[in-house]
Amino acid sequence: MDILAWVVIGSLVGGFIGSFKNRTSTGVVLGLLLGPLGWIIVAILPAVAAAQCPHCHGGVDGVAAVCCHCGRDIPQVFPPDRWNRRGPKPEPVGYSKPDPAWLALAVAQQKAAQPPPPPPQEPEPVLARCPCNTCSVNIEFPVDAAGQTMTCPKCGLPTVLFDSRINEPAAQ
Repeated sequence: MDILAWVVIGSLVGGFIGSFKNRTSTGVVLGLLLGPLGWIIVAILPAVAAAQCPHCHGGVDGVAAVCCHCGRDIPQVFPPDRWNRRGPKPEPVGYSKPDPAWLALAVAQQKAAQPPPPPPQEPEPVLARCPCNTCSVNIEFPVDAAGQTMTCPKCGLPTVLFDSRINEPAAQ
């Protein structure tokens, strides 16, 4: 029972001391864990600035969107160092910005080291099909060869090649 009383009294007194410095929760925890030593620590800690409503200047929670006193919207303005507490990132020691002429030389050397583009390939020939005059098997040939005579691979007889897409073979 005595321990429970010390815990309750320690947290209440710590919260009371912390409330004067806007550190109520810190005071409760330190008073709960350390007792009178926690009270001293809370009393020594610096005060935390409370957020104020820009309209009525009443104290509000730092993340509040609406003032609990006047009911007006509170603009959310964060100081630049709120998220980056360490400030701007310093440049590494011995670092200097590259010289533009040196950078252009490096780019030119990199382009010179690349292999040349492959030569352009010839387009594939356009093929046509026509049936053999004798056995009617389809023969595939380049379109430029239309009108020439070729031996049929199946029957071995001569066949006049024609592009079946353009015109039919002339009647003989």
